[in-house]
Amino acid sequence: MIKIAICDDEKIEIDLLYKEIMKAADEAKIVVSCDKLLYGNILLDHIQNRKTVYDIIFLDIYMPDITGLNLAKNIKKFSPKTEIVFVTLSRQHAVEAFDLHALHYIIKPVNVQQIKDVFIRYDNKYKVKKTIEVRVGRDLIQLDLKAVQYLESHNNGTDIYTKSGKIHTSINTRKLEEQLDKTFLRIQRGFIVNMHFVDHMTTDSCILKNRTTILISRKERSNIRATYREFIFNSLEEGE
Repeated sequence: MIKIAICDDEKIEIDLLYKEIMKAADEAKIVVSCDKLLYGNILLDHIQNRKTVYDIIFLDIYMPDITGLNLAKNIKKFSPKTEIVFVTLSRQHAVEAFDLHALHYIIKPVNVQQIKDVFIRYDNKYKVKKTIEVRVGRDLIQLDLKAVQYLESHNNGTDIYTKSGKIHTSINTRKLEEQLDKTFLRIQRGFIVNMHFVDHMTTDSCILKNRTTILISRKERSNIRATYREFIFNSLEEGE
């Protein structure tokens, strides 16, 4: 969950921004909590006295009690890892904002896409390497999911094919599937592939980049192909 605060001196602006943040979070499937704080001194009280830690704070630059720029400096003293997003009507202070290492600088009126851009920047900056935990012999090891090409049920366990070679674990494929993210797709019973490692799909087969060919489950063929098409479309949009 991303903990967010909005700080402005106008309630109507706070409410408008809150609406766009929640809409963007819903579309991006991101869980957020969002505090609406009127005036900079109230935000500082939350951070300094109540010890509230925010992941992202959306700050208006023009406020009567304290400017957003000065407020950001004070926030960083007490919460250096908090990311600041300036929201304003003018580009006048953009250089000063980025001198303070602001995550983003948004011009009003704010829209959903601008908020999504904030989430993307935040994710890129703090992205945690995703891993899968497997037992090999007596040892538990962590594998980088990006290195996993595909998994295949074998000998009451699973063969995991990676960039470095094959690893066998006694953990069954169904159990391992619970640790995988949305880039993995079950092609047939006992066979799961990293879609980044798929070369292409035909009507009834999935061809991997190492030229391995797997028949697609007849029962799930339509869903499998639709999921892969959506993955390709989203990858092109994100420039992967």
